[in-house]
Amino acid sequence: MTTLLFTLIFSFSHADSCSHAKKGDTCQVTIVDLHPTQFNLGQHEIDERSAKFSRMSDKKLKEHIAANPAPVVIGPRQQIYILDHHHLARALSVAGVVEMNAVIEDDLSSLNVHDFWVSMKSADRLFLED
Repeated sequence: MTTLLFTLIFSFSHADSCSHAKKGDTCQVTIVDLHPTQFNLGQHEIDERSAKFSRMSDKKLKEHIAANPAPVVIGPRQQIYILDHHHLARALSVAGVVEMNAVIEDDLSSLNVHDFWVSMKSADRLFLED
């Protein structure tokens, strides 16, 4: 399956309302502000999902987005890291959706960058291999 390097798709900028949310909160995040924790994605799956989203009515699409919040972690410098739903986020972006719902799983913003990545790895929150 064709894979896509997620870091080339998502920018490294600051996220919006989620960056100041607390563990357990649900918030809106701009999709391009998400930082990946899974580095390979299947392009075929993204294409199928984005086509499906493009065919949905606005109401159905909003319902789908609301029902499938992406679990995220707040990291150093208040950056938002997506833990799951990487394909969903990318497919929504391809379909022209700018924001999606997210739920805060953890706030690790007090950690320095090195300790953040050590914590993420030890908690099995990184998917670095295909």
